Amino acid sequence: MPTHGTPADDEAALTVSEFNQHVAFNLKARLIPFACWALIFEQHATSPRRVRVPPVETWDPMCGAFANTEDLNVDNWFCEGRIITSINCFPGTDCRLRNGYDIVTLQPIPRRYGGPDDVNTNIRHNFYANVIGNLMVFKRSQTDNSRVVNITSPEISLVRAMVQRWLEIWATGQETT
Repeated sequence: MPTHGTPADDEAALTVSEFNQHVAFNLKARLIPFACWALIFEQHATSPRRVRVPPVETWDPMCGAFANTEDLNVDNWFCEGRIITSINCFPGTDCRLRNGYDIVTLQPIPRRYGGPDDVNTNIRHNFYANVIGNLMVFKRSQTDNSRVVNITSPEISLVRAMVQRWLEIWATGQETT
């Protein structure tokens, strides 16, 4: 049964509890002024989207430091451990990026997959790569490299190109920095 604003196919539709969890999480993220916008390539989606990610509850904004990638609550998307890859140059080149980026994936990224349900269809559809689980990208400040800042809408095409090149290099097993 299709609902307003959601696809009719069963694979993409959310259950009532998943929808309620999604709404509660977004409400919590909006209430926290230190939340930041990240780009996520969700496992069963067809395109990336920006999401608001709050800091973990143990992070204290009164400590005087801004949140970094490790301080953000990504448990809704990565429940089995994660690895953060920092990108300072466009992958495969010496072209330094104005801001650094952190790519968050499952730890470790499986190079082989168990079945078609495990593959991130978003990555496969956009970049023809087989990755299991979600992939999330955070942007770092150019003045304080440890501080996470918002990914804005105009930057999405740059981030997509960077992720595509990073995945191409990752698939060949080369070093990415």
